[in-house]
Amino acid sequence: MIRWFLERIGIIKRGHPPEELARRLGTSLEEIEECELVYHEFSIAKRSGKGRRKINASEAVQKRTNMLDLYSQIVTAVGFLVIVVGALLLVWSLIQELGGEDGGFQIMEVVTSAGTMLWGVALTAFGSAMAALRTIAVNCARIAEKE
Repeated sequence: MIRWFLERIGIIKRGHPPEELARRLGTSLEEIEECELVYHEFSIAKRSGKGRRKINASEAVQKRTNMLDLYSQIVTAVGFLVIVVGALLLVWSLIQELGGEDGGFQIMEVVTSAGTMLWGVALTAFGSAMAALRTIAVNCARIAEKE
C-alpha cells in the first residue's frame, strides 16, 4: 500500500530503465529506441455507463489471429472426420452384432463406437469455439477503430 502511494505521487518510479531492458535483451539501447511500436488508442464505454475506458491496441489484431483461424478450421475438420469414422464404426458394429449367429450382443463394441463419435463432436465444438473467439477479437478491433 505504501509502495503504491509512493509510486502515485512520483517518489518511486515503476519498471526498469531502457538501459536495463537493453542489457536483458543483449542488445544496444540504440536498437531498442529504433523499434517502432504501432498502437492506436480508442475508448469504450464502461459497464456502469459512467465514463469511458482508454484502450491501446495493436494495429494487427487480424494478422495475429490468422493462425487461430487456421487451427480452428483444422480442429473442426478433424472433428467432423472423427464423427464420420465413429458413425461408420457404430453402424458396422451394430450390423455385426444384429446379424451374428451366436445370439449374444456385445454392448462394449457399440459403446466404443459411440464414444468415438462423441470425441468427434467435442473436437468440432472446440474448433467452433476457437473460430468464435477469433471473430469476437476481430470484430471488437473493428468496432474500436470506428469509434
